[in-house]
Amino acid sequence: MEPPTPNSNNSPATKFTYAVPTPPDVTSAKGHIGDLQGSLRSLGDTLESLRSQTVEIAKPGDFGSAADVQSLRTQLKEQDQRHQGALQEIQNILNDLLQRQVIEHLRKQVEEEVSQQVDLLVEEEVAKRLQVHIPQALQDEVKERKAELDVARKIAHNLESRRANAALRSNERDQPLNTIYTTKGVVSPYFPKTLRELFDIDAKTSKLLMIEYDLPEPSESKDRNLNRFMQFCGVAYQMG
Repeated sequence: MEPPTPNSNNSPATKFTYAVPTPPDVTSAKGHIGDLQGSLRSLGDTLESLRSQTVEIAKPGDFGSAADVQSLRTQLKEQDQRHQGALQEIQNILNDLLQRQVIEHLRKQVEEEVSQQVDLLVEEEVAKRLQVHIPQALQDEVKERKAELDVARKIAHNLESRRANAALRSNERDQPLNTIYTTKGVVSPYFPKTLRELFDIDAKTSKLLMIEYDLPEPSESKDRNLNRFMQFCGVAYQMG
C-alpha cells in the first residue's frame, strides 16, 4: 500500500500564532510582521499535515517504501528549516525595533538635558549682561523696591487676616484661623490652624508665640499670653 501524498488542504491542522509586540511609533513594521505571521501559520498547517501522514505510514501492517519515508523526512526537514528561518527573521525585526526605541529614548533624554543646560546658560548670560549695562546703584534700588513691595503685601495680608479672624465664632471651633506673618516675614510653625487649636494652646506654646511675634512682656501665664496673642490676631475673645 502506497503512503498518502502530503496535502495540507485535506488534513486537520493546529494553527500557530506568534504575537509580535509592535511599538506604536514604528507602525510601518506592522504589515511586514502580519505577513510573517501568515507564513508561520501556513508552515504550521503543513507541518501538522506531514506529522499526521507520518503516523499513518507507521501503522502496523501498512508500511510505505523506504524511499517514501525518506521523502517525508526530507520534506519535514525542509519545512522545519523554513520555519526556523521565518522565526529568525521575526527576531531580527524585533531586535531592530528595540534598537530604534532605545535610540529614540536616548535622543529625547539628550534633548531635554541640552535644553536645561541652555536655559541655565541663558539665565547666567542675561545676569552678566545686566551687570554690564545696568548700573549697580539701579540694580540695588530695584532690589529695595521689591523688598518694600513684599513687606507691603504681608502687611496687607495681616490686616485682612485680623478682619477675618474678628468674624470667627467660638461655637464653631473648627473654623480655620487666618495666618499672621511675623516681623521676619514668615508664619510661625506654632501658629494654630483653627480656633480649637488656639483655645487649647498650652502655657509653653503661648509663650513661644509671644516671642515669635515680638509681643511685649511674655510671661509664664497661659491666659495672659493667650489673651494678648488673640488680641494681636484679631480674635474677639478673652480667656477668663
